[in-house]
Amino acid sequence: MNPYGVLNKLDEDSVDPCSWAMITCSPDNLVICLGAPSQSLSGTLSGAIGNLTNLRQVLLQNNNISGQIPPELGTLSKLQTLDLSNNRFSSVVPDSLGQLNSLQYLDLSYNNLSGPVPKSPARTFNVAGNPLICGSSSTEGCSGSANVGPLSFSLGTSPVNSLCPSLVYLLGKHKSKKLALALGLSLSLVFLFLLALGILWLRRKHKGHLMLNVSG
Repeated sequence: MNPYGVLNKLDEDSVDPCSWAMITCSPDNLVICLGAPSQSLSGTLSGAIGNLTNLRQVLLQNNNISGQIPPELGTLSKLQTLDLSNNRFSSVVPDSLGQLNSLQYLDLSYNNLSGPVPKSPARTFNVAGNPLICGSSSTEGCSGSANVGPLSFSLGTSPVNSLCPSLVYLLGKHKSKKLALALGLSLSLVFLFLLALGILWLRRKHKGHLMLNVSG
C-alpha cells in the first residue's frame, strides 16, 4: 500500500518530483526532504533513493515498510536525519550508514533488524526494539547488545520546520483532526445532556398536569 506513490518515484530525473506529496524541495528545485510518517505505507524502500543526492532528511517512521534498508542511503553525503523507526525493515543494518558524516539523528528502532551495528557519526542513534541486533561494530560479533544514544529528537527544535514544511502541515492537519474529533465529541455530550434535561422537564410537566387534572 502506497497511497501517495512516494516509494515508487524516487528518481531525480522524473518530471517535477517537487510536486509530489510529502516531498520538499529547495529554492533550486532540489529534493531535500522525504517526509511521509504515519501514512500506512507498505512495500519496500527502493535503492533508487540514492539518486536523490541532495536529501537531508528521510522521515518514514510509523509505517509498514519491509525488506532491507537500502545500502544506497550511505551515498547521501548531505543526509542529516534518518528516521525509519516503527516499520518492518529486516536483514542487517548496512555498513554504508557509517559513512554518513553529516548525519545527526539516526533512528532504526522497532523493526526486525539483526546482526551487528556499524559505528555511526550520528549524535543520536537508536536501535532499540530490534531483538536480533547485537554488538556495536562489525568486528565484535553478536554476543553483546548495542550501545545507543538517547532518543531526543524533537520537531520543535529540529531542522524539520525549515526543511519539511509539508511534514509540518501533515502533523498540523493530524492535530486539527484530533481537535475536531474532540470538539465534536464534546458537543455531542452537551447535546445529550440538554436532551436528557428536556425529557426530564417534559416528564415533570406532564406529571404536574396529571395531578392538576386529578385534583380538579
